Amino acid sequence: PDVMRGLDGMYFRGAGGALHALITADAAVPYRTLVRTARRYDTLLVAQALRSDIERHGAPLVYRLDRASAHDAPAVREVLEAHEILVLHGPPRCPRFYGQLERQNREHRAWAGDLTELSLEEIGRRLEEMLQAVNKLWRRRTLDWRTAYEAWSARSCLRVDRRALREEVSERAACIGRQLVCRGRPADLAERLAIEQALESRGYLRRRIGGWC
Repeated sequence: PDVMRGLDGMYFRGAGGALHALITADAAVPYRTLVRTARRYDTLLVAQALRSDIERHGAPLVYRLDRASAHDAPAVREVLEAHEILVLHGPPRCPRFYGQLERQNREHRAWAGDLTELSLEEIGRRLEEMLQAVNKLWRRRTLDWRTAYEAWSARSCLRVDRRALREEVSERAACIGRQLVCRGRPADLAERLAIEQALESRGYLRRRIGGWC
């Protein structure tokens, strides 16, 4: 816990129109750390959501974000750089990279039918109740029948030299970049691989072929 958090947006419709909800969650345990709603899914919403998440729960080492343009705007990068947080963008058109977030969204969509008759303000409050329910009431077999809140509360404090981590990622990315043939590949491929390698070397990331992300 606290190594990586994911952020993803969802679209809901209520009595007063459409609403976008950004939900952040830890990647090690299914603990939702924040929900933030707005009529528009834009840079302002993303920057506010990240800033509030960091203020409430501290800064993770990495945020996993998809390639939406609002996730890579100057205002968003400013928030992340101020806290020395790395960004892990998945491969283009590869939804399974975000499989964990998609499965969490499937749990959130179970609430969508209850929101259609509510005002936008009421939807925001109902989504807060949803986070409380999935965090504190749902005992999960994958957590040895603990709730996500109990698993999150038992986490140990991370003590990581963020500057050293960023320097290692930069060095690894430069080395990987010299060996890659990048035609047809995203420009940030070397950085993504470098982040994954740096986390693996510290024991913060494990890969299992055929496993669940």
